[in-house]
Amino acid sequence: MEFVQILSLIMAPVCFLLCVCGAVLYRCFVRPLIVRRVLERNGLRGPSPSFPLGNISTMRKLARSTVVHGSPMSLITHDIHPLLFPHFAEWRKAF
Repeated sequence: MEFVQILSLIMAPVCFLLCVCGAVLYRCFVRPLIVRRVLERNGLRGPSPSFPLGNISTMRKLARSTVVHGSPMSLITHDIHPLLFPHFAEWRKAF
């Protein structure tokens, strides 16, 4: 009888940890792969992400390199997308 109680005390946390590890693996690895495949099937491609932070380093480099040049009148534009999100503008040209 003691063996069954000890076994149940050991198995409950082990099962819990396995479930948590499975959920983390699914959310961090499997779901992003599924989303990426769906987007690629629909014609939306982009740079390959790197582990663990994706394309954040590339986005930061592009944001730092974006400098506004010109006179104040040339700055007036309704197309602010490339200024706010230079990485998307570059990726749109590339892909």
